[in-house]
Amino acid sequence: MNIEELVKNMLQTIVPNLNKRILIFLTGGTVNAEILLNILADYDGHQYDIVISESGRESLSEAAVEALKGNRLNSFSELKDALKKADFILIPVMTRNTLAKAALGIEDNLVTTGIARALMSNKEVFAVKDSFSSEHPINRAMDLAHNTAYNSMLKSYEYQLETFGLKFIELEEFKTVIQNKRDTDLPLKKSPALKAAEQATETVTANRKVKLDSSILTLGDLRGCENAEIIQVKAKTIITPLAKDFINSNRVKLEWIHD
Repeated sequence: MNIEELVKNMLQTIVPNLNKRILIFLTGGTVNAEILLNILADYDGHQYDIVISESGRESLSEAAVEALKGNRLNSFSELKDALKKADFILIPVMTRNTLAKAALGIEDNLVTTGIARALMSNKEVFAVKDSFSSEHPINRAMDLAHNTAYNSMLKSYEYQLETFGLKFIELEEFKTVIQNKRDTDLPLKKSPALKAAEQATETVTANRKVKLDSSILTLGDLRGCENAEIIQVKAKTIITPLAKDFINSNRVKLEWIHD
């Protein structure tokens, strides 16, 4: 399965219905950027409002941006209005620069201001992490992922934003979801991390359950669940790495609910 198929399945998971109003923030990252924009352009039923940073204008193909047929925002008043109307916010390319600024609450351009305002308003915000991730093969090949301390700093920014409610998407995490979409009657295939989390809590006998309906489970969704013994999620829910860490460290049993 190639990267385009992974992204298409990702978008079908988070934007399954037409006529959604989506606010898109475009920055200057290059990892999978053109692919992501081309796929977004295929969803004609959606209304896109687009904010492009200065670095985004320099690095992204104008043709790819034009293909989105979106309304470009150039002022704070336009951004403020778009935030109110947006069903959710999508950041197809989250650069390391934008990651750091957003985590620290810096608002120095329309993109970082929009991200901050969206989080403060509890809007649903999704960001693709390939561009900043130290684990991505392109970043490793470009010698941008060999400093352990620097990588830890990036991870701390990711953690901070997840606590704010931002949902990071790692494309490889969709493989299990995609496989299980082929036949809903087949047993759910779980990642090794999730299997370990369940095996570690087999002795749990209490019946304190928390049901979470999020299609993408993040650390922010798990706030307040520290004392839960069982967390119920839908069968096709995507679990982010930091959410997996929480499940493991708190010895929580994960229970999958099939629709």
